[in-house]
Amino acid sequence: MAEQKKIRPGTKYAKVLEGIRVKILSGEYTGLLPGVQVLGNEYDVNLMTANKAVNMLVDEGLLFRIPRQGTYVKRVRSHTLAALLPNPYGPLQGYLIHGVEGGARAISNHFIFHAHREDPEQELEAVKRLFNDNKADGLVWWPCHSAGESRSLAYVLENDFPYVKVISVEEQENPEYSSVISNDVGGAEMAVRHLVEQGCNTIAYVIPHGCSEWDRNVQLRRTGYQNVIKDAGLEAVPELRVDVGKLAGKYEVDVAPELIGELKNCDGVFFFNDIIASKTLKHLEASDVKVPEDLAVVGYDNIELAELFGITTVWQNFKQIGKTAVDVLMRHIEDRDAAPEQIMMEPELIIRKSSKRR
Repeated sequence: MAEQKKIRPGTKYAKVLEGIRVKILSGEYTGLLPGVQVLGNEYDVNLMTANKAVNMLVDEGLLFRIPRQGTYVKRVRSHTLAALLPNPYGPLQGYLIHGVEGGARAISNHFIFHAHREDPEQELEAVKRLFNDNKADGLVWWPCHSAGESRSLAYVLENDFPYVKVISVEEQENPEYSSVISNDVGGAEMAVRHLVEQGCNTIAYVIPHGCSEWDRNVQLRRTGYQNVIKDAGLEAVPELRVDVGKLAGKYEVDVAPELIGELKNCDGVFFFNDIIASKTLKHLEASDVKVPEDLAVVGYDNIELAELFGITTVWQNFKQIGKTAVDVLMRHIEDRDAAPEQIMMEPELIIRKSSKRR
């Protein structure tokens, strides 16, 4: 912090400075400070006087500047880190919470989380509570998969609330902001390459229909599937779909007989996730399709159902993703000028009996 300059009582800039200071300390001013023109009009002074008052508050450490963005109110560290995600009780998100909480407590920080249930309005309200009420220093964020521009993101940026994303929801990740995400393309490549290595020549990719929150991951895993099929000189099977809905927060999978009929024409299948794979596996067995002899099966996510049914799957280590996100977040909290980081975490193929042919 720079050495504080002496303030001349009774001057116009001293009046402005004290007025701004009171509003900062009372919590009326948070995040982005009004521009000097607005402050000049509010306190009936010229731009030079308003700017002088702001500069002195920057020297005091009550304000800080971000080039090309503006002047912000400096928050007092609460030593609290937050996570915002769709459902804290989901299998993958539970691992993420453990990772973030472990990373936060390892550096003597408190930890809190909120859920947005894939509702943009709930997400915005949760962001506001975490920033204003809980005074969180930063956010590990699994964003809502909503169409259009995110109001929550606009609020976070406007208030200079440090955050790190842990899942891809955009066509292309913005290099101006930090993220720690699993390599979905690489994970799908692992899965399909394994099927090729097991001698499969007709490999299907089964995706969910009716669950828009998975759309981005469907696209990324499709790319991985297509990459390996092309490299192996195989012909891609027309994409197969299974209806997926939600009832009381749980996924409901409707496996149609037509899907089983199509899979009987294949010798390998890559399911978008383990939820769909495990549900379909029951129908395959009831239709006398032998797994893996007739059909080698690979899922994705390594949830408990995959272990229970012996499904080969791709493991995204969300616990480690959470810990890594905390490390990145702390660098941004401690240095607001720190360069954004985009970290791609490599998944792991867990081989089980559903695909072992060799």
